[in-house]
Amino acid sequence: MAEEKKVRILEVAVFGIPETLYYVDELGARIGELVSVEVRGHVARGVVVGEAAEEPEGMEMKPILMNEGIWIDEISLQVARWMARYYVSHLWEVLRRFFPPGAIQSEKKLVRIDRRALKKINPEEDLSPYEAKVVEKLMQSRGWVRLSGFSSRERRTIEHLARRGLVRIQERIQPIRERALTDITSLRVRFDFPERPMGIYANLLESISGITLLVPPVNFDRYPLYFYLVRKYLDAGKDVVIITPDMHSIPYMARMLMDAFGDVVGVYHSGFSEESRTAVWMDVFRGSRRVVVGTPMALFLPFRNPGLIIVDDEHDILYKNEEKRPYFHARDVAVFMGRLRGMDVLLYSSTPSMESVLNAGRGKYRMLRVRGRTPVRVEVVDMRRKKFSSPIAPEVLDRMRREVERGNQVIVLINRRGFARSLMCMDCGYTMMCRNCSVPLFFHKSDGMMHCHICGHREPPVEKCPRCGSLNLRPVGYGTERVHEYLSRIFPGRVVRIDSDVMRKRKVLDEVLSMVYSGRASVIVGTNVVARALNLERVRMAVVLLADLGMMIPDFRSMERIGQTFLQLKGRLSEGVLYIQTFHPESEVMGVLRDEDYMKFARSILSVRREYRYPPYYRMTMVEYRHPGRERAELGIQSVYDFLSERLPEGVEIIGPASPPVEKLRGRYRQRILLRYKKYRGINPLLHELASMDSNVRIVVDPYDFF
Repeated sequence: MAEEKKVRILEVAVFGIPETLYYVDELGARIGELVSVEVRGHVARGVVVGEAAEEPEGMEMKPILMNEGIWIDEISLQVARWMARYYVSHLWEVLRRFFPPGAIQSEKKLVRIDRRALKKINPEEDLSPYEAKVVEKLMQSRGWVRLSGFSSRERRTIEHLARRGLVRIQERIQPIRERALTDITSLRVRFDFPERPMGIYANLLESISGITLLVPPVNFDRYPLYFYLVRKYLDAGKDVVIITPDMHSIPYMARMLMDAFGDVVGVYHSGFSEESRTAVWMDVFRGSRRVVVGTPMALFLPFRNPGLIIVDDEHDILYKNEEKRPYFHARDVAVFMGRLRGMDVLLYSSTPSMESVLNAGRGKYRMLRVRGRTPVRVEVVDMRRKKFSSPIAPEVLDRMRREVERGNQVIVLINRRGFARSLMCMDCGYTMMCRNCSVPLFFHKSDGMMHCHICGHREPPVEKCPRCGSLNLRPVGYGTERVHEYLSRIFPGRVVRIDSDVMRKRKVLDEVLSMVYSGRASVIVGTNVVARALNLERVRMAVVLLADLGMMIPDFRSMERIGQTFLQLKGRLSEGVLYIQTFHPESEVMGVLRDEDYMKFARSILSVRREYRYPPYYRMTMVEYRHPGRERAELGIQSVYDFLSERLPEGVEIIGPASPPVEKLRGRYRQRILLRYKKYRGINPLLHELASMDSNVRIVVDPYDFF
């Protein structure tokens, strides 16, 4: 009698489904592979995450429908499991970051007009005016289009037309599409590095291994080091990924590497379309792209032989994602990934985070320091003794004129985008507020609209005060847009702006950077991004406006961030002067700016953190309850408090409940508690249990945003 063939049962993390599901494998799918499966009568994609030793009892299992031919390795699965566990997320939420964006699809309803059936009727007699309008819209579409792209009324009409046989509707999963990108960056910059690394670059090249924290002076040129490192690892047959906190420094770095190493270099960030990012993902998977520069999403690309991760400006808070689960920190994931794979990880920063300074001090990272200081003078402009209406002090503006006349460049930093902070009634003090968030709306002159910088809501400015009826409404305060307009009147055609409004448009950013690096732009106005990684030879002056913006906010990291930003800005100058316009000239930040002893500054901050039991000596987790109703949010956080207070292990402190500074966010009221502790392991299962109980609960481990 023939032996019965054993059925292979695979565990699959299906995108959008909290629990993993089990399926019969008749296709030979591998662990880590992307597959299509049936869930509740629909087709969805998921990832094979394991194999069952025996068939689960009481489950009628369906077969895997299709294996997609792309996969991640076992170590990537280990990283994903760790991220899901540590950051209190579902496994599928993590795994979607490891695959190309087009892969994360479930079955969609698609619709197209039946032109043959349409010819058999008289549209003027057989269709209502609204039906005729919907049919005309469908006629303009080529082939199948998503039903979800229509309004609810249009969808009801389409379904009615389908019952009459005039429209065809089908459900199917979209194929993974890729489109090669030819214009990665239009930036043109000349690079001329010596064939052999000399001096400090040669020493560093030999010293970087394992997990290394490199702390050079703020004016250190990192790009030759990155060039030599990439060449070294490529020659050894290893792949390299370089991550940056945002997009603005990527074109310069990508141009340098593409000119040197050609088509093996790729770029990966959200500024490209899904199809273009999928093409880069597939190139890495096939082994034809071996070096990728990108935002943190590039960490999860499927390199065949990974050897080095470079975390550029490792201190930057943008590495902590708190927008979408999992709420991970890219630097910490890079370190975990490097240790698991036996890779080298370079954490680069002239102003490292307190977490990294402490980890290096405890021997978890190897610290390399390069001594040096800038020849830049610091001038503090005491705003308490100044009276002027323009954004820039007269003596600062005079110096700016002289520098521009000499052919030099000037950086103006103001950490507030938009034209004006708000629109205010001059008679009663009314300020336009966001209807979704408890914050004022910012006025943007570029489109004449009021913008919420939190949820993205936009609306036209009111012409009459809704409170007192006055027409005396004015924009108050200023941001990058207003400073750009003000300076453009003084230096016409010579001023550019770099902020998140510009950076989200890839080609606009390329054009702005081309003006900066070619010298056509003399004055660069921007938010904190202008303090990072601009590699310019002709900058002889910088000025910080509204330097006090971050000093008085209730955040224990505020002084650290300000010191890092101002020192980074100082490093953008090859020589000259840095002006700080401030109402707090005696601040500790002014001292660190002058003597450039960042490690002394870090020791001072760490001593305060230790005394008041803040990170990195203690750890924190934020547990937040969100609801459209304020009372429901308050009741919800109280139930969370009761749940945790009865179950938390000894040594965990509960702070709160309390309202955050911005109580209403994106239409939902928020109440939160903070957990403070030394060891995380004991509370992790409890947090997972809490997260599964109520979808209104949001849990952020190691939070950075307390607003």
